[in-house]
Amino acid sequence: MCRDYLSTHIRLQDKGVQCSTNCVSCNSNHEDLTHIIFECPFAMQVWQMTGIWSEVNYVFLVTNSGIDVIFSLLQNLSHEHAQRLEVIF
Repeated sequence: MCRDYLSTHIRLQDKGVQCSTNCVSCNSNHEDLTHIIFECPFAMQVWQMTGIWSEVNYVFLVTNSGIDVIFSLLQNLSHEHAQRLEVIF
């Protein structure tokens, strides 16, 4: 994620691959890294099941990028919650 290697539809189009930009999970018209990890309803359900959605959502709303969210969470979450975050990634 930090190196932007995840092949989202937006990233694939930037590389010249002809494909739809729609998210396969929710059909949003802009499947980029931020959408896949934080905005897609499926991703939100995963975060909610881990019990750390409120922390993730708060940090996501006050930071500039998905990478900043991850680093901020790793610095501020309890040890147990940080382990849950690491398992997801």
